Amino acid sequence: MDDDIFAEEHTINGQKMKAVISNDTLKESGGHWEGGVRQSFGTQIYTTSKKLYVKAGDFGKKPKIGNPIQVDGADLTIQNFDEQQGLYVITIDRRRQ
Repeated sequence: MDDDIFAEEHTINGQKMKAVISNDTLKESGGHWEGGVRQSFGTQIYTTSKKLYVKAGDFGKKPKIGNPIQVDGADLTIQNFDEQQGLYVITIDRRRQ
């Protein structure tokens, strides 16, 4: 990761470190299923998803899928994790209602 070109300083879990965050993808869901019946017809649930690229040495301990993560003050959830050549590639998302 070339810090001079791509990476910017972000606060991740309270620690400042250089990272690259990909663009948002926004998905909309029109409710949920409960007991075989669709619920919450009038309530839309939105999910935004990003990829976070950070040096493994800067981040520290390997993240676990499903755990919370805070990025620049936003509370997110780790949806996926991969390690590639000393980088952690973490898929994070936020659900909004």
